[in-house]
Amino acid sequence: MKSPDETRTASTLANVLFWFERIITFALGLLLFVAAIALLIRATGIGLELFQHPFGDEFILDAAHFLETVLVTLMFLELGYTMILSVRGQVLLVEPFLIVGIIAVVRRILALTIEEKTRSETPSLFGIPAGSLELLVLAVVAIVLVFAIHLWRRQKPQLPGYRESVSSHSGTV
Repeated sequence: MKSPDETRTASTLANVLFWFERIITFALGLLLFVAAIALLIRATGIGLELFQHPFGDEFILDAAHFLETVLVTLMFLELGYTMILSVRGQVLLVEPFLIVGIIAVVRRILALTIEEKTRSETPSLFGIPAGSLELLVLAVVAIVLVFAIHLWRRQKPQLPGYRESVSSHSGTV
């Protein structure tokens, strides 16, 4: 049996570690939102450049770069939202991570499609272009992630804080 001093020390240590976790999570969330604001400013600049040269030779590449920046911004926002849930002390949800995964897959599909359009020769595996194989794998990953979100929402877990966090966040999906 533990003495009262040992119990008090263990409790104090647990509280200190708990607050360190909260402070670090808050700092990470803040960094994610600052980075998202910087990305938003960058995306605005890229978007304005698109309107300055709408018929330029590099328009497709510039548009893809703009979309990629916007998608990365959305990824940062989703991760920042997850940090907010953690700081509030609510249960971390699987759904924001699945959404970030879908955004990342879409971002990679976009980048790969642009690369395939600009690449002169494509390496192949068994006669199938490597880019096509990667697109196929990414499409399967996207379908699996969407199905996982569907299953997660259909399950309707009975977690404390789940209803409030999903209802306040459902507009970003």
